[in-house]
Amino acid sequence: MSAAQDREVVLAFLAALNRVDAYARAHLEGLERLSDILRLARSERSIAPKGVIGEDLEYQVHGAGCRFVLNGAEVDVDFTPGGTCAFDSWRIDAFAEARLTAEAEEPHDWETACRLLVAEGLLEQVRPGWFTPATSR
Repeated sequence: MSAAQDREVVLAFLAALNRVDAYARAHLEGLERLSDILRLARSERSIAPKGVIGEDLEYQVHGAGCRFVLNGAEVDVDFTPGGTCAFDSWRIDAFAEARLTAEAEEPHDWETACRLLVAEGLLEQVRPGWFTPATSR
């Protein structure tokens, strides 16, 4: 897969993350930002650690984040202490695996694609190998 194709997959991951965020906030009371799902599942216990939001968004809280599946797109993120969604190459690979065809088993360089998007101002690197959507677009 080319660097341009890797870039497009990362952009598709970001678009899927935006759809998950919008759907979750529209269908779950008390969710002002996506990271609030940790509070709702853990301290308030108003939702189970695993379930379905609305009719279409599956979720499973884990460690410092949550795995979401919306319309077949798997979006797994951790949350920074400030509540921002963060992801690494492994999470992009899981997202891409469901989208790519069997013949597209070429190596991917998700981290390089993310660093290029950092240079474009679309992502920020929060620590080595971990990225978040840029706060100022």
